[in-house]
Amino acid sequence: MQQSPSYSPFAARVVMMFGQLYAVERAAAGLPPDERQKLRQTHSLPVMNALHAELLENRDDAPDRLKKAINYTLKGFDGLTQFLYDGRLEIDNNSVERCIRGIALTKKNSLFAGSHEAAKVWATYYTLIESARLNGVNPRNYLNWVVGEIERTRGEVDPTLLMPWHCPTGRIIN
Repeated sequence: MQQSPSYSPFAARVVMMFGQLYAVERAAAGLPPDERQKLRQTHSLPVMNALHAELLENRDDAPDRLKKAINYTLKGFDGLTQFLYDGRLEIDNNSVERCIRGIALTKKNSLFAGSHEAAKVWATYYTLIESARLNGVNPRNYLNWVVGEIERTRGEVDPTLLMPWHCPTGRIIN
């Protein structure tokens, strides 16, 4: 097998280790937090220890860009391992990234809202919608409930009571 000029055995080992970590996460999916933590301690902790050793071992001989990436990873390694010690945590923040992708796009698009005031209204509306989604509430049901509460109280309602987690209707069941 011919290797490409940019083939790195070190990078291949690191990618393989990440594959092992995600295989453990697939096995841990849906388990209670304490069981996830035990599974991670048994299977993922040794992989993370090997990854740390691999990074330290290859840091000095790595080309500049790779050395910079290794140092960045080592600097934040304690944070990268927190999921091992708390079964409630995810291995990555991909779900959050997916959630905020739409927010970032909307922020960019709101530059063309027509006026500063229109952009503020758009941002407020979108924040309410995404907050409802993040809290497992159907945005349309949530906004209908908010308007109903404002009408019912003639505007004399504590805004903190209008947060999505207080909405009694429209729960989205996963």
